Amino acid sequence: MRHLERHRTEHIGWLRAAVLGANDGLISTASLVVGVAASGAGRVIEVPLAPITRLLFAVFFVVHGLIYLMATAKAFWVAESPLLTHPIRRPARPHRQ
Repeated sequence: MRHLERHRTEHIGWLRAAVLGANDGLISTASLVVGVAASGAGRVIEVPLAPITRLLFAVFFVVHGLIYLMATAKAFWVAESPLLTHPIRRPARPHRQ
């Protein structure tokens, strides 16, 4: 008997990554702010500046990762392009007698 129910669990990976990434970002930002506040920072500007600085570094690392990913993909494409320009030749099948 065929299973007729449709499940969408195979498409849930991006949601899981987004939730875990947001959770990680919130926890690391909160711990940074608490650490700066608990360090006895004398100036009032340092505590609000900590999450802004963390956000700028996060953006920098994401952009750096994308640049590296694109460079790697381009290098792979350049290495594989000669193989893609020639048609695939299948070996001749031996005749059965």
